Amino acid sequence: MEDLQRARDLEIPVEEETSPSQTVRFRWSDLQVLGQMAQTYILAQTDDEFYMVDQHAAHERVVFERLMKNFKEGKIPQQSFLLPLSLDFPQEDVENLLAAKEDLEKMGVCVEQAGPQTLAVTSIPEVIKESGVVRALELFAEQLSRESGSFAVERAIADIFASMSCHSVVRAGQALSKEEMVSLLEQMDEFPFSSFCPHGRPVYVKKSFAQIDREFGRTL
Repeated sequence: MEDLQRARDLEIPVEEETSPSQTVRFRWSDLQVLGQMAQTYILAQTDDEFYMVDQHAAHERVVFERLMKNFKEGKIPQQSFLLPLSLDFPQEDVENLLAAKEDLEKMGVCVEQAGPQTLAVTSIPEVIKESGVVRALELFAEQLSRESGSFAVERAIADIFASMSCHSVVRAGQALSKEEMVSLLEQMDEFPFSSFCPHGRPVYVKKSFAQIDREFGRTL
């Protein structure tokens, strides 16, 4: 502190000490969106780095994190069907899923029996598409056929939410407007973001402009 005060007295420019609370956190929303490549990757940049973001993996991670957060808080927003979604399963799977009805409701999925081999889905998480819940129920039924009880449910939750997310988000090969790409990057700021989707694929790759310059032989 004495050195800092002495420098001020002599009008010598010095760098102020920075506390941890003043550290600038990286934000995806600060990236400048350049466009989309192959209708699969969002191209963006900062002042010194170039980013390629896998739109499917990124959106999948966002929806997965949102589901997990809401589940832990015990309040998953739901959407109800005007007409229940009718799904056919082997009778054993129907019985197992009905036995886990309360656990399904905690995950935002409400079901009723509509026949010996048929379930009627009356509501699902609002961020999920119908196709997402179909595969998730199949996955849960497979898990319950191998083991039962609360331990089986706990083991299955992350896999179920990963499956729901994967089948409910933007796909590779889907054209996005610049506004949609910007919105996705903004959503990525909602959570401490992982570099991988729930299934383990990278969400993004990046290169510094210095590295790109070296590869083009523009620097020694």
